[in-house]
Amino acid sequence: MDRVNEGFENIAGMLLEMQRRMQQLVAENHQLQEELAALRQGAGILVVIEGNAYPLLTPSLTPADPMRSPF
Repeated sequence: MDRVNEGFENIAGMLLEMQRRMQQLVAENHQLQEELAALRQGAGILVVIEGNAYPLLTPSLTPADPMRSPF
C-alpha cells in the first residue's frame, strides 16, 4: 500500500510542478505579447540617418494615429 501512496504523491507532485511551470509560461507569453505589440508600434526603435538617430515612436505620436510622422 505504501508503494501506491508513494506513486500517487509522485504524480501529484509532478502535476503541481507542471501547473507552476504552465503559469510561468502563460505569464512569459503575456509579457512577450506586450513587447511585440510595442515593437509593432515602433517603441524602442531608432532610425539612424546620417548619424542622427530618430525614434519611430515619440510621446506626441499615439497608437491611434500610426500614420503621423514624427519628423
